[in-house]
Amino acid sequence: MLFAFLAVITTLALTYRRLFYGVDFTDEAFYSGIPYEFVLGIRPFIDELNFLTFPSLILYPFIKVFYMLNNGTEGLILYNRHLFLLFFIMVSCIVFFVLRRVIFVQAAILVSATCLAFIPLNIPALGYNTLSTGMLTIGFFLSYYAIYHNRKPLYFLLSGFALGLAVVSYPTLIIPFIVYILILLGFLIKKSSISTWFLFIAGSTLAAIPILIMMWMAGIDNVIYFIENLGYVGKQGGGTEKIWDHIGLWYSNLPNKWILLVVLLIIALTAKKKNMLYLLSLVLLPVLSFPFQSKEPLFVHSQIWVTNYSMLMLVLFIIHMKDKTIRRMFTLIFLPSLLAGITYLWSSSNGYLASGLGLFPAFLALSGLIIYLIQQSESHKSVKTVLSFSVPLFIIINLLLLQQQSVYRDQDINTLTNKVESGPYKGLFTSKTKSEFMETLRKDMNLYAKGSKTIFFYNHFPAGYLFSDIKPAGNTIWIFYYSKNRYIHADYLEKNGEPDTVIRMKVLVDANLTPLRYYKKDELNNLIKEKYRIVHTNQYYDLLQKK
Repeated sequence: MLFAFLAVITTLALTYRRLFYGVDFTDEAFYSGIPYEFVLGIRPFIDELNFLTFPSLILYPFIKVFYMLNNGTEGLILYNRHLFLLFFIMVSCIVFFVLRRVIFVQAAILVSATCLAFIPLNIPALGYNTLSTGMLTIGFFLSYYAIYHNRKPLYFLLSGFALGLAVVSYPTLIIPFIVYILILLGFLIKKSSISTWFLFIAGSTLAAIPILIMMWMAGIDNVIYFIENLGYVGKQGGGTEKIWDHIGLWYSNLPNKWILLVVLLIIALTAKKKNMLYLLSLVLLPVLSFPFQSKEPLFVHSQIWVTNYSMLMLVLFIIHMKDKTIRRMFTLIFLPSLLAGITYLWSSSNGYLASGLGLFPAFLALSGLIIYLIQQSESHKSVKTVLSFSVPLFIIINLLLLQQQSVYRDQDINTLTNKVESGPYKGLFTSKTKSEFMETLRKDMNLYAKGSKTIFFYNHFPAGYLFSDIKPAGNTIWIFYYSKNRYIHADYLEKNGEPDTVIRMKVLVDANLTPLRYYKKDELNNLIKEKYRIVHTNQYYDLLQKK
């Protein structure tokens, strides 16, 4: 037991240390930026058209409390990172709570610690990806527990509530959610426990009610406009052909195909005897599915691994389908996780690289089932213990290594030696380039934007709004340079009040300060050029105010 607790504490300590490294001005800033603009008075579904409005309403109370207590945004990003870690500690505790009924306690502790080492995209922050992944995990595991181990109404209610929040966090998850409702209905009718199904529905409804109230308050016309214009402010997705294309892409990049086939055949042929060859083959599965030679960016390797490893559960189910525990976990955790993974694949611009977000519950369940199968063997207890520990330990160690090997949209972690001393990124270590940029922006905003009531940043700089309490002026805080029909942004500014100050980015503030291009037929940029004059310029941006 002591060894398992030491492993958890070490994992927690290393992940906590990782919270302090890296600065990202795009995705991570967006996660905190939208709830922050709501704090400043921006109206959901009216003044913000990005679909991240939905998960941002979950985060809004936490950002509001921080802003009230802190009287500003100093340290906001690090605060969100702490929320991320606390959230996944909760997820880890629930996974342990369930798995302790399937495998021995020490092993359940180690498998649940996987939640503490996994950082989607290496962005340790609460946002739509992390919230939805965590809520799916809580919902699927609690449903399994409620049906087969403890039918207390509370567990069905909490399961439904978690999955309802998963859909709020990532709206396209409504597809696997509906399928899961039907799966649960089938199980509960069979067990003559239909009333508990309504508790699950009640929990899901409870999660949706605040969002539905906000939509009602925004008005039907505004909500329709919001839905119609999602495609212009960052909506992703694709047709059914995208699903097949990316499944093929995933398979073509699956490592060690032939070795995996041999190992799975060995497992199938030795499943009845459960000899040492069988046990060693099981233990090899997480090793062989690891993307050692993947050419994809390092920050997505953990998600690729989740997908590769989780899909092996399908084969183990076929081999061991007579085992009721495996059948139950396959039906209640793997199948909905697979559908969630396909949903992420289809609806995310990252394609199959995002499928690991939905398959994470299956990733955990598979480790639990491999240990469960090891326990069923007649090998010596010490052998079973060592082999059982080796599976989650290998996974945790490699997830921790992946944390350290890349930083999302920042430089190598070993070069991040500049500590941010003020502003929303206070407390983080970053590169000299980004540190100097933030200091320049802070000084310029104090000098030129002081007294402004509204401000507008474009392109690709949602982080800008976090550096002050000046109200955002646009209809979304992340203006993409590749956005379609940019007249939508221009029309909003003309109809709802043009900003007092505009900051037009010249570069993406990354390691290379990549230049940004503005085209002649850009309605937004043409409006700014027509009505504003440059009052200050530098290598990063132009600062403009009304003529």
